[in-house]
Order: sequence, then structure tokens, then C-alpha cells
Amino acid sequence: MSKRGRPKLYHLYQLCGNKYYNVNNFFSKITIDPCGCHLWTGAKHRQGYGFIGAIKVATMKRLMVTAHRFAMRLKLGREIERNEYVIHTCSNPACVNPDHLI
Repeated sequence: MSKRGRPKLYHLYQLCGNKYYNVNNFFSKITIDPCGCHLWTGAKHRQGYGFIGAIKVATMKRLMVTAHRFAMRLKLGREIERNEYVIHTCSNPACVNPDHLI
């Protein structure tokens, strides 16, 4: 048990770039819309972008990352730099479909 009374489930996380992500949790929070969008049903920013939890490798600190940037990381197989943009082609901020991201 950790100090807050709940076990740390880091074994569920997978390394992607310089962060650990719970990939199974990511895919469980997606529903497919008839128009082809993969809609994020988890936590969202007030502007509609999805959030997913991550753990930074260097410090083991928890942080939140936008879900569409994580989807793009999976598509490209590499880390997305801070100065790189991920743009939706479908104009839906909750969409995490890699085919709708450039």
C-alpha cells in the first residue's frame, strides 16, 4: 500500500517515449461514432480535449497528457516534441482516431 492507502498499479503501464501510459485504460475509454470518430469518454478539458494519466520516467511523477497526442504517439511510434502540433481533420476535439489526426 502506498501512503494514500491504495496500491500503485505501475505494472499496468507501458513505456512509450519518456512516459509510462496505461494503454488498456486508454482503449477502454473510446467509443466509435458512426462518422468514424473514436470519441474519448474519459476525463476532458473544458475545451473538449481528452486527458489520460501518465508517469514521467525520469522523476516517476504523475501528469496528465491530452489523449489525442497520445493517440498520435501510438500512430508514429515515437515521442511528440513540445513544438510539434497534432491537428484534428474532423474538427472534433474529443476524437482520438489516428486517421483523423495529422
